[in-house]
Amino acid sequence: MKWPVMNGCEPWCTHPSVFGKDPGAHVCAGVASEPIDLHAEPGELDEEGVRLPRVQVMPLRRALCAPVVSLLYRLARAEVVVYLTADEARAIAGELCRAADVVDGHR
Repeated sequence: MKWPVMNGCEPWCTHPSVFGKDPGAHVCAGVASEPIDLHAEPGELDEEGVRLPRVQVMPLRRALCAPVVSLLYRLARAEVVVYLTADEARAIAGELCRAADVVDGHR
């Protein structure tokens, strides 16, 4: 398989890595947000006590893919990663802010 030419890292890449020897396996990752504990969700009990679910976001370009926003939802024993386009991430952020304003009584 012939890999497309990768023009190096994205301008926001702070954690470049290459998996294997294929140039098509190059991954760019930007600065991740601090983990956000979800206090409205039930926690999980583990050996260290109750662990709250967390969400973390970061810019990412996977091998041979367009850049995306990576949303990581981490539980004590599992995690779910969702990849969003920039427009999808902005739309979700806007709807989260709108709903938060309703809950807080600002609208």
